[in-house]
Amino acid sequence: MSSADPNAILEVAERNELEAILMEFDATWEPKSLPSLWQRLASYPNPTFRHLALRELIKVDFQRSWSAGNGRLLNEYLTSFPELGNNESVAPDLILAEYEARKSVDPTLDLASYESRFPVQFAAVKDRVGKLLDSAVDDSSNPKRTEQEVGQASIDTSRVDQLRDTPSISFYFTLSSCCQSRLSSSQYLGGGCAEQRKISR
Repeated sequence: MSSADPNAILEVAERNELEAILMEFDATWEPKSLPSLWQRLASYPNPTFRHLALRELIKVDFQRSWSAGNGRLLNEYLTSFPELGNNESVAPDLILAEYEARKSVDPTLDLASYESRFPVQFAAVKDRVGKLLDSAVDDSSNPKRTEQEVGQASIDTSRVDQLRDTPSISFYFTLSSCCQSRLSSSQYLGGGCAEQRKISR
């Protein structure tokens, strides 16, 4: 796990607990299930855990809700959960998560449309999208990739509940018409398409 990963500041037991919460949420997701789950977590004693959990739950909710045809914009989450900040202070990874979820159902979505909504964070989001797209292209054009690796990259996130007994799980989010949300059997937490988000056991 990268030292830049915000989840790295959690204790191992808390990371494992957060992983379990995310897996449960993904497996049992319903359009309005986030508020009720958040009520259960609101009394958790560690404020850092609560904040990270909320951010990761929203990323899952983005993917699920947009795929189901009833996605919401990040601004609505900011209204419901003011602890996330406002348009000028919200974490770039949540902006990116919204963009990825929308892009997966609307390949024509223009990243430039986010500049007016999030002017402070836009440069960082644009830079990350560029790097991650470059990474996705490099991976897809690597002639040394085995058929098994290519197959693993196309496992849909809806199968997350089938991997409950694996040592660790992770999301991949990828962009463009040929890049959709992905799941591999080696990572789970974090933000960024095609970017590894891993929980160390």
